[in-house]
Amino acid sequence: MAPIETAIAIDSVRLPGEFHADPVARFIVATAHYHDAPLSTADSAILSYATGGYVQVIDAMTWHRFQIAQVTDKTIRSIKFLFQFAFLILGAG
Repeated sequence: MAPIETAIAIDSVRLPGEFHADPVARFIVATAHYHDAPLSTADSAILSYATGGYVQVIDAMTWHRFQIAQVTDKTIRSIKFLFQFAFLILGAG
């Protein structure tokens, strides 16, 4: 959790461009911008706002699908390895 800085509070009410009025979302975006840190979110308003270049974002839904794909790929490789290993053991007997 990042500390509340005066600059973040001020920035949250002075965000450039069009952004919705949700004060929590504004504060989150201002905090990420202040710390120059990417923000992981699935919030469509924040993702849309990020296209203006004011804040860096990681689309949480895309990342989630990427992680699932990686786990699935690793699982498939593990299963293939186990089958090959079992075949070698059973074939040797």
